[in-house]
Amino acid sequence: MLRLELALLWRERLARAALVLLVVLASVALWNGHVEDRALRLQVDRLQAQQATASDETLDPLVDPVDAGALGYAMVHLVPQSPPPLAWLHLGDALSEPVALRIRLLGLEGQRHAGGNAAPERAAAGSLDFAFVVVVLMPLVALVLVAPLASAEREAGRDALLASLAVQPRVPWSRRVALRWAALGAAVLVPLAVAAITTGRLDSGLFGIAAATLLYAAIWCTAGAALALRWRQHATDTVATRLLGGWLVLVVALPALAGMVLDRTLPEVPGSRIALEHRLVLNDAWDRPKEDTLAAFVRYHPEWRGTAPIPPTQRFHWKWYYAFHHLADRHVDPWLSEREHARQARVDAKRVLGLVMPTVAMLDLLDGLADQGLERAEARESEVRDFHDRLRAFFYPALFADRPMTRADLASLPVPEPAAPAARRRDVAILSLGIALLLGIVALRREASRAG
Repeated sequence: MLRLELALLWRERLARAALVLLVVLASVALWNGHVEDRALRLQVDRLQAQQATASDETLDPLVDPVDAGALGYAMVHLVPQSPPPLAWLHLGDALSEPVALRIRLLGLEGQRHAGGNAAPERAAAGSLDFAFVVVVLMPLVALVLVAPLASAEREAGRDALLASLAVQPRVPWSRRVALRWAALGAAVLVPLAVAAITTGRLDSGLFGIAAATLLYAAIWCTAGAALALRWRQHATDTVATRLLGGWLVLVVALPALAGMVLDRTLPEVPGSRIALEHRLVLNDAWDRPKEDTLAAFVRYHPEWRGTAPIPPTQRFHWKWYYAFHHLADRHVDPWLSEREHARQARVDAKRVLGLVMPTVAMLDLLDGLADQGLERAEARESEVRDFHDRLRAFFYPALFADRPMTRADLASLPVPEPAAPAARRRDVAILSLGIALLLGIVALRREASRAG
């Protein structure tokens, strides 16, 4: 019986074409994701090689000992921020975020938000990746497969025969839906398995993404089949048109509209505002008395309270210079907190939307499984801040003690420690998708009983 059902499915031209097209699109998306991800990683390697050369050119002319402040000012440090291991499946933020940051001992927030590091236009343009195929295109193919489920049988006069052959009326319809779900899952997961093996991208996280893909496919197959059975008295074209309209609303229109509403109601503090406030503090600091600047600085770092005062006749001193850069960082803390709260509010709002929009929930789930989204951004920012803190801890003892540094001191120069990749839990998204599947199964069982 299963082989017969499979043969009947393959004889449907539209279903056959849709499955073949899905296989092709999934393969192209996987290849494109692999190419994009490889290009980003090669860019990181190239930047690291360039930075090593630049560091040698900076240090070679120096004569021991060297002023710690001048050395800290001259040195530029590269903090690589490579894409997570599964970014080739879900490019997400990997396209818009910088693959590396160049950091100096100066004020960190001014460097992070000065612009030129990120490329948001790339994310706005979008990219064909596996996540796009699964979230947007796979539901459309699912609806193509289930649209003629009942109406085609009625038009061919086989519906009464099917009902008479089954002991339980629901069984043949459930079997046919399960077969279409299996075919749909195979159309995207077989290319995924082939791509993972041929490119050497085997990762334990692939099992989570495969499970999420099958769950999402089951939602659309059961819900679409329930509607197709409910509308079985209509022509196949009518059923297909209605299902297509539902796909356009649920997958395209509503998520886009929700995103626009969130952008207007939960705006983030732009990085340009933070950079401007940081720059204004730096500009004003040149005209403030040095003792006032140092007094404000030691309130944050009391360990340097006993540093030697700067002579009144000395117009410039490195410790004063770095002190007001650090004060500029502290000045923009309220804007950083406001930006962080806006980001978290946006994430929370999207997770609430995911309770009624499976597409939003699936995107959130893929963000977590592929280590993208807000948590990844926070981990990258923590990596940069931690490295900058360790740089200051390395230079400040010599800087505030007016002690020169030697090449031997540079042996313990801090190096960046990349944030460890990790899959993030998305309990709300899993719950939302589970409820959607349960509702789809209940609706399918009810409509299958009526059709029988």
